[in-house]
Amino acid sequence: MICVSLRVLPFTADPEARFDAWRAQGIRISTHDLRIASTCAAAGATLISRNRKDFIRIKELNVEFWN
Repeated sequence: MICVSLRVLPFTADPEARFDAWRAQGIRISTHDLRIASTCAAAGATLISRNRKDFIRIKELNVEFWN
C-alpha cells in the first residue's frame, strides 16, 4: 500500500489578489486553472500538471510538467 499525505490549500485573500492581478495583466486561461495557479503561487507550492500550454504563461508560478 502507498500512503500519500496531501495538504488542501485554501483560496483566501492572497490567492484572490494574485488571480485578479493576473487577469488585469491579460493572462487568459480558464478561471479554474488560474485559481489553482494563484493558490499554489500564494502558498509557495509547486503545481504539477500536464497543461504546459496554459501554465507556462504565468512567470511567478513554480510549475513542474509531467507527461
